[in-house]
Amino acid sequence: MSGPIRVLLTDDQPLFTSGLRLVIDAWPGLRCVGEVADGAEVMPALAAETADVLLLDLRMPRLNGLQVLRRMPPETGTRTIVLTTIRDRRALLEALRLGASSYLTKDARPEVLLDTIRRVHEGETAVGSADLLELLETEQDRHRLAEPVLPGLTPREREVFLLCARGLSNAEIAAELTVAEATAKSQLRSVMQKLGLRSRVQVAIHAYEHGIARPAVRADRG
Repeated sequence: MSGPIRVLLTDDQPLFTSGLRLVIDAWPGLRCVGEVADGAEVMPALAAETADVLLLDLRMPRLNGLQVLRRMPPETGTRTIVLTTIRDRRALLEALRLGASSYLTKDARPEVLLDTIRRVHEGETAVGSADLLELLETEQDRHRLAEPVLPGLTPREREVFLLCARGLSNAEIAAELTVAEATAKSQLRSVMQKLGLRSRVQVAIHAYEHGIARPAVRADRG
């Protein structure tokens, strides 16, 4: 039986992180493993305490959230949720480009936050498709690159890429391709490694910005 999902909090407001810790520790299957108030302390904290999920504020002293994401190596294995008060579309989209798996504003309901933590930990896309599409469509500075955008992918991996970009889960991709879910998961991992992508959200952004596909608006959004 696997242990609880380990969550590291980063925010420069002690009152907020203290309340958040209480919420997380009170929820079955989750455990807060630390609180960090300074962006420059995030990497040392991750090195000292293994965390499955990082809740990352964008506004912090010394290093902001985007600077932290730029410094995070993929091999940490920690998935990131941006938790912020700001609604700067450029900053949020840049956070997703840099590898964040999701974002939430600090007025999110506790159950939404907890559900997002679980979904991100499982490797699913936890940004609502409509929210992601709105971010992409309102971004004015995107550009399309001329070089091949799916280098080195096999025909099957291209199928997996497109299905993931449309917002399908591993189980849905497996059903679509008539393969085992573990196979679909392995193929998606290979796709991300070849393209240098960290998350399913990055797959969707890559596909949209290169004119390959649009994120599908899912009917099951909460």
